[in-house]
Amino acid sequence: VLTAANVVHALDAESGRPVWVYSRQDAAQFNIRGGSKPALKGETLYVGFSDGFLAALNARTGAIRWDVQLNRNKRFKDVDSSPVIDGDRLYVAGYDDKLYSLSTETGEILWTLDRGGYAAVTVDGNRVYYPTSDGALLALDRGSGKILWDFKIKQGIATGVVQQKGLLVFGESRGSLRFLEAGDGREVASFEPGRGVFSTPLVEEASGRVYFISNEANVYALEAGWKRAPAFPYLR
Repeated sequence: VLTAANVVHALDAESGRPVWVYSRQDAAQFNIRGGSKPALKGETLYVGFSDGFLAALNARTGAIRWDVQLNRNKRFKDVDSSPVIDGDRLYVAGYDDKLYSLSTETGEILWTLDRGGYAAVTVDGNRVYYPTSDGALLALDRGSGKILWDFKIKQGIATGVVQQKGLLVFGESRGSLRFLEAGDGREVASFEPGRGVFSTPLVEEASGRVYFISNEANVYALEAGWKRAPAFPYLR
């Protein structure tokens, strides 16, 4: 777990006993400090920090394997989005910086997209779905980072994105829960809870239900599906 003080703690799962600690110093006087959820592949742990670095740590000992400075901005250097591992590459973003695709083995930067973000990406086949901090949801080519389509968020910024039977489901921080066609970004349905959505939705595939928490602190369960004739989504 990563604390707001830029310290990673490894705990024994059975007892909670501390196993190791990894700490970084951040001289910045002002930052977002949203916190990156560590990602694990084999025995390597990938963590983003408020000083703009992404580090790969030995999961057993906490020893550093490599680190790379991503964000060099003077305003917000934070790497707050949780790294997403996709085979031999990973994706991570800085809030007011870029989206990065990197090698999991060396930290080499494979490609970048000059749009900041705070939420984790969603990978599906050859596509990466990316909610940006400038008010968009992008579909990107996995290999190159090329933008395939760009959906402008109507109110605020997007939460993390989940998938439901060919659709992308996400919330707007000051608006609605929205459903888009994954192929072309066309909006097919929405639900207005009042005062927006900050939680990433949860989809239960078996029942078709979508769960989320609104900014009014209400928990919603929606039944989302397709009517046969005419073919359009319904929400209940």
